[in-house]
Amino acid sequence: MIVTTAGLGRTYGRKRAVDDVSFTLRPGRLTGFLGPNGSGKSTTMRLMLGLDRGDGRTEWDGQQLRDLAIPARAVGAHLDAKAFHPKRTVRRHLMMHAAASGVGARRVAEVLDLVGLGSVADDSPGGFSLGMAQRVGLATAILAEPDVLMLDEPSNGLDPQSIQWLREFLRAYAHAGHTVFVSSHLLPEMQLMADHVVVIGRGTVLADQSVADFVDRSASSQVLVRVADTTAVLSAATRAGLSAVSEGPDGVVVTGASTEQVGLLVHETGQPVRELVARNASLEQAFIDLTRDAQEYTGGEVA
Repeated sequence: MIVTTAGLGRTYGRKRAVDDVSFTLRPGRLTGFLGPNGSGKSTTMRLMLGLDRGDGRTEWDGQQLRDLAIPARAVGAHLDAKAFHPKRTVRRHLMMHAAASGVGARRVAEVLDLVGLGSVADDSPGGFSLGMAQRVGLATAILAEPDVLMLDEPSNGLDPQSIQWLREFLRAYAHAGHTVFVSSHLLPEMQLMADHVVVIGRGTVLADQSVADFVDRSASSQVLVRVADTTAVLSAATRAGLSAVSEGPDGVVVTGASTEQVGLLVHETGQPVRELVARNASLEQAFIDLTRDAQEYTGGEVA
């Protein structure tokens, strides 16, 4: 299912929390939704689902969510880790949602085992840890095997083994032909998980591209080349308007260029290349570079 947002907007008092947010989510890929605290990620997700009123429109294969016969079959959402009655057992919670989406008891049992809640299915979740509550939310979201999964910070409270399981599950779900949209502050984990990213800051879209392309755009991406005459390469880089510094007796590190561009620079100097390797920035560094001026809440300098 293709999900298209167009011109989403929401104002709280004098603050424009979301401003003309537009992007498209496609089946077969996991899209990470990134942004600093206060950037509008949760509000955007709520606008998409019609939980908040605001500007713009979201279409699910060209239709409004409210016009679909069984919305739970189209989208499964988990936006709040405590979105359940604290005294209703996990099984009864899922059975209630199953009845609303036309799902049987067999699927409920299957999902309980899948997310690791089988042993506590008849317990009330009011006293569950954050990690266990996240499992209840995920079980609810995937219950009807929806075309689209939307999860807001689903890794919060999970231990490393559970995070790994969640990553593998979500990637498999997306690559089976579903549309998966996940927000997270765990950027190293997102780099392992996502195919595509949408980045927002101060309520506006800053990037909408593949993870590889997003990382490559970072100013922290560099290329190391080793040659006999580093002075000639440094001069060629300067003429090309690139930043370059020496590294060791035979190395030059060039910032803001691809390996192909650096190879051509060295070719101009007429000498062979001993080594040519990209030093790509991480997703985390690329995110920090892009959103440096879009932070709503920042700490002071660390001495």
